[in-house]
Amino acid sequence: PMYAHKTDIVHMVKENQVSILLADTGSGKSTQVVQYLLTNGLFKGGKIICTQPRKISAITLAERVASELNTNVGETIGYKVGMQSKCSPDTQILFMTDHKLLDICRNDPLFSEFACIVVDEAHERSL
Repeated sequence: PMYAHKTDIVHMVKENQVSILLADTGSGKSTQVVQYLLTNGLFKGGKIICTQPRKISAITLAERVASELNTNVGETIGYKVGMQSKCSPDTQILFMTDHKLLDICRNDPLFSEFACIVVDEAHERSL
C-alpha cells in the first residue's frame, strides 16, 4: 500500500522538517518508506536512522530491507541494538532501538553523522 503514495511521501519529507505518517499495520511504513528516502537521494552525505522500540524488530527489519535491496546486513543496511552492531562506513540506513538513539544524542547532540531520523512505532510509552 505505501507504493501508491511513494511520490507523496518523498515530497512530504522533502518539504517538511517534521512529517507524520499514519497507516495500517503491514502497509510498508517500516520497510518501504526508508527505501524511498534512500533511492530518491534526499539525504546524500548522511545516514538515515530508523528507530524501533525493540531489538528484535530493528534486526528483523534490517534483514528484510537488506534482502529487498539485494544487499547484506552490515553493508548499505545495518543495525545497532544494545551491544550488537552490524554496520559499516558504507551503511546508509541504520535501524536501531529508541535507547540507542538516545545514546547517540548524548554523545553527538547534533547528529552530525545522520541526515534523517525516522521514529517508527512511536507510542506514548516512548515519550
